[in-house]
Amino acid sequence: MGYYTESHFKFTLKEDTPKEILELLDKALNDQRELYATLLPEGDELAKQLRSGEAVIMSVADTPNLPIKHSFGKCTRWDQFLHGKFNTKTRQVTINSNIKAYMREPYKFLSWLSPYIIKSRKITGTYLGWIKGEDQTDQIHFHLEQFLDLESFINKYFLNE
Repeated sequence: MGYYTESHFKFTLKEDTPKEILELLDKALNDQRELYATLLPEGDELAKQLRSGEAVIMSVADTPNLPIKHSFGKCTRWDQFLHGKFNTKTRQVTINSNIKAYMREPYKFLSWLSPYIIKSRKITGTYLGWIKGEDQTDQIHFHLEQFLDLESFINKYFLNE
């Protein structure tokens, strides 16, 4: 058995966010089939099936690493976590996922993008969203300004460490 974590995040990225990150988010959130096909080795049978539009059943073992120098790229369930939308015009990221977060995907995702998230001028800070474990009754809400505490929150409430 695993421990499911529901995550809902919505934020906007800065204009100077690297092009590679914007393109990766666009493919990961708007066209995962194409992203898989580009990440798999040239001539790979699975990549050919993905490009052809065939129905494909993939396992976690088939999921390629993301081409980023951050621990989020090594998460074996990044593709299951990245459910939502990316608006390429406004650079708005919306994530709605419910996964077994064995590798701390929500934390690693926010850690990867936190330098590029537009900060709010509101006194309450920049609201990122919330996470909730399967046995939790309340959501835990996060602001960018509290981000340094996020890992300890996840460890305490979601990973039972």
